Amino acid sequence: FFRVFDTSGDRLGHASMNADYLRYGPCLTEVTYSGSIGRNTGLRHSITASLARTDDVVRATYRLRVDVDQFFDFSRFAIFQHGADSYSFSQASSFALGNAEGLIHEWQSQPGGDTYRTEPRQAIGRFPWISLHDSHSSDSNKEHEGAWANRGIVIREWKAKLGGKPAQPWIAEHGTSQRNRESSTIDLVPPPGITRLEPGDFIEATIESIVMPQHAEDYYGPNSALREALQKNANSWHMIHREAVGNERRVEMKTGALEHTFPDLRIALKNDRASFTLSGGIGYVPITFTGLTSASGYSLSVNGQPLDQSVHGNDFWQSDYDTSSRTRSRTYNVPTSANTAQQLEFLPTP
Repeated sequence: FFRVFDTSGDRLGHASMNADYLRYGPCLTEVTYSGSIGRNTGLRHSITASLARTDDVVRATYRLRVDVDQFFDFSRFAIFQHGADSYSFSQASSFALGNAEGLIHEWQSQPGGDTYRTEPRQAIGRFPWISLHDSHSSDSNKEHEGAWANRGIVIREWKAKLGGKPAQPWIAEHGTSQRNRESSTIDLVPPPGITRLEPGDFIEATIESIVMPQHAEDYYGPNSALREALQKNANSWHMIHREAVGNERRVEMKTGALEHTFPDLRIALKNDRASFTLSGGIGYVPITFTGLTSASGYSLSVNGQPLDQSVHGNDFWQSDYDTSSRTRSRTYNVPTSANTAQQLEFLPTP
């Protein structure tokens, strides 16, 4: 995140870092890391990382923010990387860029060289995504045995001003060589021609990072929809396109207020109540209800049936305390289907 190099080519480390642990899990984690990029640069940043409980694939959600307080010239700015310049053990043979409508461009990777291998390409359309597939270990000195994963990202939200102008996300392949490994990263980068940040510039984005089994036989979990998708489109960009489209969460509120949809559906209660319709979603969608007056005494129903995933009592939801508002929240993980609408109601128990 926010890998910045000055005009001399020297990387600026993240400084004055703070870690704010907001939610520990098990239904949803949420940690915010904040600080500066370099020292006396006028670059402030924060990254909120979240991971939710599910039964199919690993989906990490990152909410990024950087603010610029003074003019700053740079030679390279990797806003977000999948893999890193100095740490990358997996190499994808194929990369692909697309959006909700489908594929835009697919190409064979060019690992190594410590340089950009492609010209920047704009990530356009609704829910831009990038697939890193047909992957293998980048360690040429070891013969890998067993399953290996593909990766991908989906840009769920993006808003930015760079060089004093509104800016859309661009992507480029960057070849890396480190520790006898040649690999490639996918970098989100500023638009071509921008090498100076101005006061008032900012980036605000929400990005999903996905770890995807390559083949159906690599997956040993219970999610039949994922297994069927892998049997049809294993080891291809179609699996990340499926995530981009299928995990669109469409909400129609009846009672309460929707605050955001990623990493969780965050819903502010009205008089300790909420009701809404949820369409879309893949696997289990985390849903958090905020503004509770108590840690206990509530229930969630889905299509008129109480949600009960208990193994040992109340072990399927989590409650967190907000010190600023002095209220509590409750988080559930609700099974969803991309093709089915569900009616949900959160109420105090009698």
